[in-house]
Amino acid sequence: MVDYIRRFATGYQEIKSQIDKGDFGKALNCRVLYTRGIKHEGCHAIDLMRYFFGECYNSHHLSNIHFIDRDINDPTIPISFLFEKCGNVVFQPCDGRLYGIFEIDICFEKCRIRLIDNGLYYEMYPITEENEWGHKSLNYRLTDVLRRETGLNIALYNLIDNAVNYLDGKQELICTAEDAVAVHEILEGL
Repeated sequence: MVDYIRRFATGYQEIKSQIDKGDFGKALNCRVLYTRGIKHEGCHAIDLMRYFFGECYNSHHLSNIHFIDRDINDPTIPISFLFEKCGNVVFQPCDGRLYGIFEIDICFEKCRIRLIDNGLYYEMYPITEENEWGHKSLNYRLTDVLRRETGLNIALYNLIDNAVNYLDGKQELICTAEDAVAVHEILEGL
């Protein structure tokens, strides 16, 4: 078992289920804002992208701009990824010496989802049929935006429950060593 903790949060599991069922339509693009190194914080984002979007087919650095905000051997770098179910995933680095951030913004055909406040909440923006300019757009009215807790604050309890249920033969592991190996293979290829 590996502690890529977001896999154990029920809100993330619900989002993955809806992605897999096609409820949101195709993922058009995804942006990840992160700090504290590609190996330290970025690996969690890579695992989450694999969880949501399947295997990673390609990755490359976007520029030489980077931040050394945690460890000199682990820079926070801009990267572009091609995943099985989302061909345009961009990791944008922020300088963690100023403040920490871990947020994800995904545009689907049918809505936009933002994982905010370091992943504790997610917001879903529906599409309006027609706005004042005569075309469809995202609906930003606070009465229409859906905001929910992801359950990240209690995900560690779910991890322990998963481990116990696995040992009792009642459930498969949610995050395995194979998942971690796949993430580290992506990191080694950067």
